[in-house]
Amino acid sequence: MSQLVKEVVAAVIAVRQAKQRIFIGGATFYSVNDIWLYIEISDDKLCDVCHANAHMEGGEYKGNRIRGFFPYHEILDINTIKVNQHPHCRCIMVRKHPILETHENITFW
Repeated sequence: MSQLVKEVVAAVIAVRQAKQRIFIGGATFYSVNDIWLYIEISDDKLCDVCHANAHMEGGEYKGNRIRGFFPYHEILDINTIKVNQHPHCRCIMVRKHPILETHENITFW
């Protein structure tokens, strides 16, 4: 195996490990204890996929399932994830139990 291939493999492994540890202000996103509510944008542009996601499993997703269901998601802030289900997706997910960030630590609402 060439040196370049070894370096690429090492970089991919490092990124995967880093993604397992993503947190902001002490909050986790991908824990089984993180419950996310799927919010569809209900208008004439709503697609069938997004509508189905909002109603599958009652619209609630555990954090450990986010990467599998929504591989292109983007964390917007401590309580909001942009789904990015398709290129024009406007749907988001919000925490079922929002976190209020304080100066010293995390306080739950």
